Amino acid sequence: MPEFSRLEPHVVAEILRICETMLDEFDQSYKHSFRLTDVHGFGDFDSAQQLAADYRRKAAGTPESARERMQQFIDALTQLRD
Repeated sequence: MPEFSRLEPHVVAEILRICETMLDEFDQSYKHSFRLTDVHGFGDFDSAQQLAADYRRKAAGTPESARERMQQFIDALTQLRD
């Protein structure tokens, strides 16, 4: 079994184009993710405030949150592209 694969230049160019397109999409989503923590309209009850806090936590601030997941995808795709 060979230790490396050889790709034709046009295949490499197409892979790079796809990676760049995906990175652009992820970058836009990442920028939009900063608005996800702006939750309001849940009311003044304690349960409503807890629900709003849960939505903020799912948006950002933990390794499993949306913003951090997007950054993980960006990092992985950047590494793959490079």
